[in-house]
Amino acid sequence: MNHLRTSSSHIYCEKCDREFTTHDGRQTHYANSAAHGLCNFCNIDFGDKSDLRDHYEEEHWMCGSCNSVSRTEVGRHEHARQVHQDTYCPSVGCRKFFTNANNLRMHLLSSIHVAASVKCASAMWRPGVCTRTFIDTSAMILHLESGTCPSRITRHQLDTIISQHDKKNLITNPRRMITGPTSSSSPSPTLYATEKAWNSYAGMYECYLCHNQFKALGSLNKHLASPRHSNIGGGDVKMYRCPLRACAKEYSTLSGLCQHIEKGSCGVSKFADVKKGMDDLVARAGRLLL
Repeated sequence: MNHLRTSSSHIYCEKCDREFTTHDGRQTHYANSAAHGLCNFCNIDFGDKSDLRDHYEEEHWMCGSCNSVSRTEVGRHEHARQVHQDTYCPSVGCRKFFTNANNLRMHLLSSIHVAASVKCASAMWRPGVCTRTFIDTSAMILHLESGTCPSRITRHQLDTIISQHDKKNLITNPRRMITGPTSSSSPSPTLYATEKAWNSYAGMYECYLCHNQFKALGSLNKHLASPRHSNIGGGDVKMYRCPLRACAKEYSTLSGLCQHIEKGSCGVSKFADVKKGMDDLVARAGRLLL
């Protein structure tokens, strides 16, 4: 045994007590055996796969998706760009891995990669009141629906204008008619809470519809005005629906529908007349909310 270890005439693996006929054969054994952890870049055996992985993470560049190893950062980038283009962002300063293609697509559509160029629609009727810009229409509409825009537009006002002027029911659901403030019908009820919503046992304000709890009364009232309770008294029919009849998904809010169209998951965004119709409705709402 000592002779095999020390003799230059033998190619021997002491750990596995095996002799090889060539150096390449022993290297292949080192690379494939679970008893070894050979770094092919450094030609060092780290004893086991766990120590080898630690070495790779500290000294080399591991792929975040398939665990292949590159000698340099540029090498890993080129590997990921060519092999994992569905889950890897190759942009300079980013170069991140994502768990699936949809997460990558949403990342590429985020403010990290898309400039905020959509102006608040309130500028059409109150110039200068709100100067915020957004990365897409759905984000801008959500801003208006939330009631945080300085123009003080409400979601109910926006819904009313859209429903009144979507004569062909391009995006509104004809099964649910929302009447505007000029109609002879009563306007949709506004839900709000008072100090009576205080739950002394929990030390918080409690929603009497879903029993969620809030630290501040204002937070509870924002919750009551949210889409969570937008269909009170209106049944299960939601106001908006996808204009692609093969899809026909329904949404409680205009921003939800806009987000669905922007994602393009059902293919509706490919139709130019849909985009034009949506833009016209939003613009018309802006002009009429005076």
